[in-house]
Amino acid sequence: MGKHSMTAVALALSLGAIVSGMAQAQPAEPTNTIIYGVPKPAPLVAQWSSGNVLGGGLISGLMALSDGKALAEKHNVVDPAAAMAPILAARLAARAGYALSDSQIAPTPKTKDSVALLASKGRYAVGVGTVQRRVIWYPTNWTHYSIIYWARFYVLDTRASRIVVQDLCKWTSPREGAPSRDELMADDAKRLKAAFADGQAACLARFEGVVDTVALDPPPSGPAFASAPMALATQPLPTDEILAPPPRVDMAAIAATGATAMSPSSPSAEAREEVDARAAEPPFPPVGIIEASPLRPAVVPPYAPPTAPPIIDSGPPSARVEYRVAGRDENGYLVWPGKRP
Repeated sequence: MGKHSMTAVALALSLGAIVSGMAQAQPAEPTNTIIYGVPKPAPLVAQWSSGNVLGGGLISGLMALSDGKALAEKHNVVDPAAAMAPILAARLAARAGYALSDSQIAPTPKTKDSVALLASKGRYAVGVGTVQRRVIWYPTNWTHYSIIYWARFYVLDTRASRIVVQDLCKWTSPREGAPSRDELMADDAKRLKAAFADGQAACLARFEGVVDTVALDPPPSGPAFASAPMALATQPLPTDEILAPPPRVDMAAIAATGATAMSPSSPSAEAREEVDARAAEPPFPPVGIIEASPLRPAVVPPYAPPTAPPIIDSGPPSARVEYRVAGRDENGYLVWPGKRP
């Protein structure tokens, strides 16, 4: 099994696990709870040498799987997705105002009732699954290795039986400073574990950005706990301040002063000067009338002038034809001899 075929198998396994049932964790309010789980991860594949390829497709795939399984068991290489699922579920629950399941729900074999089973345990299900873990030599450098990690994140609406959002993260270790096999396996595969931890951190940051864009239906019984923006939005508004009415005007006191009316305010000296300056400006000059000139002829007359004599055919009088040449007058109109005015 080649590199691409192994990837396709891993992706198919992950997609099949997305709708897998989950069991044994019963929240108090399923419609107000977000549950989370981790589908079965893709196996670790270790292609240490060209022998994995020279052995043939199926044989090379089995060799790589066997080497990867032995490596994971010997050095306890854990699934990076296991730690991401609760972090992403807690982030989504806090953002949407849902309660979070107090324990991870283990996947069960896929059945036709798996989604209905999930609906009895939570309103939304968050899943993070590893779809590829691979250690492979570089084609141009068989003594140094690349570490590949792919993970898939999804949010399932258990009531509507649909995927709300999903995303695939692909991470590959940098080629610069690529380790050898001895460097990867030294100190209980410390460098290999660190590489998968880097891939986990990169995918977690990507999935957190996806979580921040997800819009869920509000919980029916109100938020169990809320993020800071939601908590501020639910704070009561301050009460309106009632202002005292303005003091009453004593008209009798005003009448006692002898004033019968208030003189309107007069414009300032600067305003009067501006008005006077505008009045002294000359009126707008009248618009002149431009005499229209006659249009030039639309077509330059290629004809003979109208004064040209008619052309008479030679021949017998019965067959004689008279031609008159058209022309244009001084105004450009088409005329010909004998035309009525």
